Order: sequence, then structure tokens, then C-alpha cells
Amino acid sequence: MVPPAPPPHGLARLAGWLGDERERGVLWLPVGVGLGIGVYFALPVEPVPWLAGAILLAILAFLAAARGRPGFLLLLIGLAAVAAGFIAAQVRTILVEAPMLERRIGPLTVEGRVVEVEPLGRGRRVLLDELQISGVAAASTPRRVRIRLGSEPPLAPGSRIRVRAVLSPPPAPAVP
Repeated sequence: MVPPAPPPHGLARLAGWLGDERERGVLWLPVGVGLGIGVYFALPVEPVPWLAGAILLAILAFLAAARGRPGFLLLLIGLAAVAAGFIAAQVRTILVEAPMLERRIGPLTVEGRVVEVEPLGRGRRVLLDELQISGVAAASTPRRVRIRLGSEPPLAPGSRIRVRAVLSPPPAPAVP
């Protein structure tokens, strides 16, 4: 009598489970992308821009070698989804990156285009873009600022205004 084979461990077990999930594999892709995004935002420092792309290229190279091994192929596709989520988060971070104030400055002259007017209890808050701030270099000027104003004169989006203001950096996140 031949003794039963020991159960597979590690990657072989994972590959076997993924082979069993083959029909529902596409449903796991958003999970992988979300996991990659979560990993990116959990990092304590900004990673080098080329790292995730290099990992994705390595995974794609292994995909070519995984033919005939459906479990391993699905594992690599899942890793590619994680890498794609990581890359998407990093690219979005790079695209929205803008200078921010590091400390409170002012009073100084701020000129810009009104993007949004939000009524408050007394007065209103306006969001400005296309900014020129006296005493701040163009490379250090934020893309947008919010300024609290009184109720006069009436403002509409698209208007250009010039005001004296004290500017502060954005507050820390309410929930980390």
C-alpha cells in the first residue's frame, strides 16, 4: 500500500486554490488593484517612481513562462493587478502633486480667479486658482487656496479678485 501524498504547501497550495477559482478569477482583479493601492498608501515614504513599473514588467515576463500552469498563471495575473493598483496610485499622486504652504504667511496680496463660492454663516468662503501671491515665488505658489471673505461684493465663479489675506497650510487629515 502506498502512503498518501502529503498536502501541498506554500505556493503550490496557493496555485492549486487559484486553479480551482479559475472561473471566478476576474472577480478577484479589483481586489488585487485595491490591495496595490492600499500598499502604496501604507508606505511610510514615497517609493522611487520606476520600482512598481519594473516589478510589473518582471511579472509580465514570468507570465510568458507560466503557460500550461493555470494556477501559477492566475497567481501572476493577481500580482500584476496588485502592481497595476500600486502604479495607478503612484501616477495619481504625481499628477495632483502641487506646492503647499508649510507655515502661516501674511497678510499679503492674493490675486486669483474664483472657482467656487460657498456661503457661510457670516460671509462666504471662496476657492481661488490661477494665483499670484505677493512675496511667494511662482514655483512655490499653491494651485488653489480657500479664503474666507465678507458678504460684499457679490462674486461668481470666473470672477477675478485681489484681496489681502493671511494664508495657512491645510489642516492635517481628520482620520488617518
